[in-house]
Amino acid sequence: MSEILPGVYLIMRERTYLYRSLVELYRPKLAKPMLENIAQEQFQALGETIENGFDSIKGGHRILCDYVKGKDVDKLIEELGVEYSRLDSKGVFLQRSYDQRSKEELFSNLKRFYQQKSNVIEKGMELDHFINHCNYMFNLLSQNRIAIINRKVNDFYENIRLQREFLKDYIYNWVPIMCQRLYKESESEFYKGLSMLTEGFINVDKEIFDEVIEACREFI
Repeated sequence: MSEILPGVYLIMRERTYLYRSLVELYRPKLAKPMLENIAQEQFQALGETIENGFDSIKGGHRILCDYVKGKDVDKLIEELGVEYSRLDSKGVFLQRSYDQRSKEELFSNLKRFYQQKSNVIEKGMELDHFINHCNYMFNLLSQNRIAIINRKVNDFYENIRLQREFLKDYIYNWVPIMCQRLYKESESEFYKGLSMLTEGFINVDKEIFDEVIEACREFI
């Protein structure tokens, strides 16, 4: 184990931004600056840069932009907060709604991961809420980038192992199904667009991370 994969820092940086963005987008009360950014022309123009073949991401981005554009942001925050509460009360964002494991087993396994990282669990959120999973991935990816910068080879590969285990059992196996349910049950175009965007992001992340795992296979 003599070196870290060339070019992997940029991959981890983009994945860090991805999971941080998901944390912000799945908050019960959306931040005003974030919605204002979505309404700006610069963010809306990003849709033109999305390559063909990423239809879910492109479509979700367009729906979010169309929904926010020209609207009063304060009213949007209130409206979306009500819709989020309705969806959350139905368990749409909870892994237990899609997982065959008992709640006790699921929570026991999650605690094993979350006790390793501080500030992962959002205040007032159930342990298996999607936002906590995204928070954990954001923390893992941030630590991975630090390991790369400091050339901590062992720390880098140990982090990759943790990502592989966590993503397999707590992201990739249920989030696409959650996104499909969110799209069907949402009464707001915002959350329909977010469901498409999230499903597209997670599918792309899986493809990218599978390639990283393949390149690291002899070390992990």
